[in-house]
Amino acid sequence: MDYVPIRILGLNHLLYVAILGCFALLLLMNPKSVRANRRRITPTVLVINLLQQCLLYGYFIYFDSFTVAESLPLHLSRITSILAIIFLITKKRQLFSVIAYFSLFAWLSFLVPTDIQPITHPLGVSFLTNHVITLLLPFYMIIAYQIELKTSDKYIAYAWLSLYVISVYYLNPILGGNYFYLVNKPILNNLSDPVYLVGVYIVSFLLFSIGEQIFKFASHYYIRKDVKL
Repeated sequence: MDYVPIRILGLNHLLYVAILGCFALLLLMNPKSVRANRRRITPTVLVINLLQQCLLYGYFIYFDSFTVAESLPLHLSRITSILAIIFLITKKRQLFSVIAYFSLFAWLSFLVPTDIQPITHPLGVSFLTNHVITLLLPFYMIIAYQIELKTSDKYIAYAWLSLYVISVYYLNPILGGNYFYLVNKPILNNLSDPVYLVGVYIVSFLLFSIGEQIFKFASHYYIRKDVKL
């Protein structure tokens, strides 16, 4: 299906932001209701996430556009989405910490979309669904299950991210892909790979540090304050 990529702050982008904002308000403004209904909300989110995966890969297969260069679940947002499915089933806290920090990159791709389809396109629907779940899931788990992140979680997630970056760096030439946008760099494309990778690690650590403070604030407000049932 042909499409014109959405523009930053264009109509489709603003629509995506508005939809995310509505779900965020429903979640953040109704913590007691969310916690009381978590046994219904959690499986609903799981099913929607599974349907999103079916839509994504079903599109690739139906339109004969499945390629190892673009369609493998090696983009960080797709990995995070798959981890979210596993977490929603198992409730393993170790997965939650990785998902929470990996979701910070989804904020960047959501707020500054690159070659993203409009909402009338199946992949646009998949992108929106994936990001709404990925972006809000850490806050949902803090509110619904009172899970708090530990200081050590940031370093564990950073170690996994480092392994991921190195892996896709060597896989991209083999697959002809651009996973984590390490080949066609979104910014500073003239930098050499070693310098760019150092910059990626520095920016990632700063991003994780900012996210850590945000998650701590959410934990303080929704767990330690007066939002108890």
